[in-house]
Amino acid sequence: MTNTKHNSNKELIGQGIGNAIAAFFGGIPGAGATIRTVVNIDAGGKTKLSGMIAGILLLIVLMVLGPLASLI
Repeated sequence: MTNTKHNSNKELIGQGIGNAIAAFFGGIPGAGATIRTVVNIDAGGKTKLSGMIAGILLLIVLMVLGPLASLI
């Protein structure tokens, strides 16, 4: 979608390290969020900063709506 090349090995190693560290905090291993990336690119995000901002916003939403979700 961005017409750029990336190093898949770096991506997979980073994801593996993140999943391993998450286990120490009771986290659940996960894969990349493809749909969030597609929405970010469609909205005009072109740099790594746009991906970090999307992640931070997701964290804020989860922290704010966490108590509400616990009632489900």
